[in-house]
Amino acid sequence: MKNNIWTITNFKGGNGKTSLAVALALHLGFDIITNDPLSPLEQLFEDDQLIKLERKELIPDLPKNSQLIFDFGGHVDKRVIKAIKLSQNVIIPIMKDKLNLEVSIDTIIEVARFTNNIILCPMNYYTPSELNDILEGLNDFDYPVFPIKHSKAVPKMFDQQCSVHSLRDINGLFRYHFTPICNQVDDLVRYLQNDNI
Repeated sequence: MKNNIWTITNFKGGNGKTSLAVALALHLGFDIITNDPLSPLEQLFEDDQLIKLERKELIPDLPKNSQLIFDFGGHVDKRVIKAIKLSQNVIIPIMKDKLNLEVSIDTIIEVARFTNNIILCPMNYYTPSELNDILEGLNDFDYPVFPIKHSKAVPKMFDQQCSVHSLRDINGLFRYHFTPICNQVDDLVRYLQNDNI
C-alpha cells in the first residue's frame, strides 16, 4: 500500500476546510492531523486516528503507508510547509464572498511556492450562479477544480458522527438529499486516488 497523504488548508477559517477533511477521513478511514487545538475532531475520531498539534508542536514522524489528512489553517509556517511537502496533493477549499476569495487566492499563491499539486474546491455554494462567481475569481489558475455544493449532510455528519455516505444510506429520503454531495466527494476521491497523487 502506498502513502495517501493530503493537506487541506486555507489561511482563512470558515472556508469548509475541516468539514471537507472530516468528510474524506470518515469516508476513507483516514487519520487526521490538525493544527487547531480547539477543533472538535475528537468527537468524531478515536485517539489513534487524530493528532491535535499544540501551538509549537512539530509534525511527528509518519509511518510508512500512512493514510492521512492534514487539516491545517493559518499562515504557512514550518509545519504547514512540511505537511505540503509530505502530501501528494494540497486541497484548498474556497467560499464565494469577496474576503474569503481574496484570502484563498493568497493561499493558492503561497502554497504554489512548494507544490504544483493543488486542487481547488469551491465550497458551500447553493446555485450554479454562485459557483460561477467563485470560478470567475479563480480564472488566473489552471488547477483541477472539484466543487462541493451546500448540503445539510455536513452538519448531520458532525451530529451523527458518521460519513456523508453512511448518512445517505440510512433511508430513501436521505438518499435523495445526500446523493449529490456524495457524488461530488466521490469525484474528488477518484481524482486523488487515480495516480494523480
